[in-house]
Amino acid sequence: PEKRFMSVIDKLQQIDKRAQLRINVSVETTGKHFEFIRHGVTWRDFQRRFEHLVDQFTPKRMSIMTTMFILAIFDYKNLLLYIKQLGFDTKQVQFGYLEDPEYQSLLSFDQELTAPYINELVESGLIGDDLTRTLRATQQQQQSKSELHKDFITYIKDFGQRRDLDINIFPKELINE
Repeated sequence: PEKRFMSVIDKLQQIDKRAQLRINVSVETTGKHFEFIRHGVTWRDFQRRFEHLVDQFTPKRMSIMTTMFILAIFDYKNLLLYIKQLGFDTKQVQFGYLEDPEYQSLLSFDQELTAPYINELVESGLIGDDLTRTLRATQQQQQSKSELHKDFITYIKDFGQRRDLDINIFPKELINE
């Protein structure tokens, strides 16, 4: 809850007399995409809280951690542009690579589906060399796996219905059976 969140931040500020505390924030996407990944909080709620953290601790004392997977790739550039606006060096964003469950791994989807988004990221100048190499290697290894794609479709449709989220924000090739 908002009140509790603000209370915790106030307590952290009181404890951190030497300004040595670092804050790590985990986020992969923005807007409606965000709510598919970080359910339980709206994008606006997250923004308000995140921007409060930035005001209190500054980007120099914060780290952004993300996970690269199918639900994040379509909006990842928007996330980078947003955090850049707030003063973060987007090339310093830490990333993990989701391989399990396989039906959400980038490796389980056809390269044609993700290529426009991966290429746009690589060419954007927003990501570091390590993520660039990882995304290029992903493209070389991607293979569409129909059984995993079916598992993904089942998951995303069920998830969207339970939370009343519109799955049509994703490319049609991703959500069509």
